[in-house]
Amino acid sequence: LKPCGSDLRQRSRAMAETSFVPVANLAIVPVLPPDEQLEIVIAEDVRPLPPPGTLKPYCGAEVSIARPYKDTRLGDDKILGAPIPAWTDAGMASHMQGLCGLTDSVPAVLRPAFSSKHCAFNFLLIATLAMEATSCWLAFFELKDPGETFYNKFEAYILGVPDLDTALAVVDAVNTVYLFVFWVLVAVFRLDMIRALAFGRMPLSLALAAMCMMLVFFSEGKRLFPVAGTVSSLLHLQTLALGGLLPRKGREPSESQKSCCSFVLVVLGALTVVWTFMYVFDGMAFLREDDCRATRNRAMPVRLTGVRQWQCAKWGEPHHIERVPLDPTEILRAECMTPFHALDTPAPLGAADATVWSPSQEAHMVMCPPACQAVGLGLEVLGCAVYDARTPICAAAVQMGLIMSEDGGLVKVVGRRPPASYQRCHLNNIVSAAAGNSTRAVAPGQGLIDARASTLVSASDLDDIMRAAATAANASASNGSADDSNPVGDVAPGDVTLMGAFYFQLDRTVGHDTMTLHGFRQISTPAAKQPYRSYVADVSWRIGGAEVRREEVPIGPDALADIELNFCRTGDVDSAPNVCE
Repeated sequence: LKPCGSDLRQRSRAMAETSFVPVANLAIVPVLPPDEQLEIVIAEDVRPLPPPGTLKPYCGAEVSIARPYKDTRLGDDKILGAPIPAWTDAGMASHMQGLCGLTDSVPAVLRPAFSSKHCAFNFLLIATLAMEATSCWLAFFELKDPGETFYNKFEAYILGVPDLDTALAVVDAVNTVYLFVFWVLVAVFRLDMIRALAFGRMPLSLALAAMCMMLVFFSEGKRLFPVAGTVSSLLHLQTLALGGLLPRKGREPSESQKSCCSFVLVVLGALTVVWTFMYVFDGMAFLREDDCRATRNRAMPVRLTGVRQWQCAKWGEPHHIERVPLDPTEILRAECMTPFHALDTPAPLGAADATVWSPSQEAHMVMCPPACQAVGLGLEVLGCAVYDARTPICAAAVQMGLIMSEDGGLVKVVGRRPPASYQRCHLNNIVSAAAGNSTRAVAPGQGLIDARASTLVSASDLDDIMRAAATAANASASNGSADDSNPVGDVAPGDVTLMGAFYFQLDRTVGHDTMTLHGFRQISTPAAKQPYRSYVADVSWRIGGAEVRREEVPIGPDALADIELNFCRTGDVDSAPNVCE
């Protein structure tokens, strides 16, 4: 053994007979064979040893600076059966169990003192980290693939910021990896790096907070997870500021650091409270429009001319247009020869003292009587699948196989614009006549029109009538005298009835009422207001077996268009007709 301050050549004569055990690389404790004694020979020129009960602060120090000690910290704990030397470094001894596995437990006196403040700080730090990571991932799932879920104004904003969903996913992924490494270093390797790792993650937290805040603006506060992500980020930043007020390795923070952290803590706390109150009381109105409130549609609301109900269609999926009666409880009890014109709606014919009867383009429930064909009624119709409005409804229903002739029954019939011509067919013992779309075509239900003392006209004929009436009125006004001539001329001397058609919705005629949203394209950069005006949709549709139309349609309100893709709502958004949630 080399005593402190001795020459390396002066060592024990019994060394050859002694085994040695290293203790944390700090000292060598001799373990002697039984009944043996260790004799140490020290040269006369060795510096004097310190008096008993004292220790020199380091090897080679003068005896005059030795200080007394009391070996009460370690008590009777031993390592491999030998007492721990009094001069063992306390800091290294506290790590012996983790580094060398030499002791079963670390003495209580050498363990770090418990601090409730640091414990609370670590708990808040981990809790806000978990909240932020979870909320931001959930916000990403609300945001991802905006092109496939473009049914709201929210997606119109998102599509205007290219790859925003990808950027959020990347930052979320990096944040997740960072948190895993964080857990390994702290929980597995037990490194005291919680505060350092948390401060190192601050740029990720700021990036997540900025993107979640942007999503809150775009959604007008109607999406929960972006709001939760923003609040979690603010709480995490407040926790970091709170950590700056705590002692670090026994040293209190400076006054300037305390002032800076306190200021940041107050500002972030106030921002968190204001942000939360704005969400609770629906104050996220930064981009709100009174005539286009935020929605949570799962499909695109579509309005079609001639179809009362709004349709909910999805991109790339054929959508069947289900015609529903305005009042399903209202049933027309028809007779054998009741034509579809019985459902016409009257209206004044301009300034003339006349009435125009317009065929319905809605769905209606009709109850048909039994045995009409048995008594020789309803044996002929005009058209096949699509019928002239002068055709008896029940005769057409028998021909289409919806009801049995001898039983009658309840059917749903739908009005539509008249086609260019009607086909002929012979089905279920009912023969249909083929004819062009003409007022001169013979139809079995003509009697109703005659009973009205009205004239059957087409839509173009009605336009001529209205123009003639307007011309006559203008001429009368310019001459200053009344014109006794009939303003509608010879086309319609009195009331008129517009031509119409009807059909039945069947499983085999699903393709007669269909619509497809093929896609959309961006034509400009979305503005802060009305971002949907920057997109047009490619749409095809067909109503009542008519010709298929395909057009590019602007997205947004357009009440005069034949087809309208409009997710905007005003007033009470829950009672709006264009709801596809």
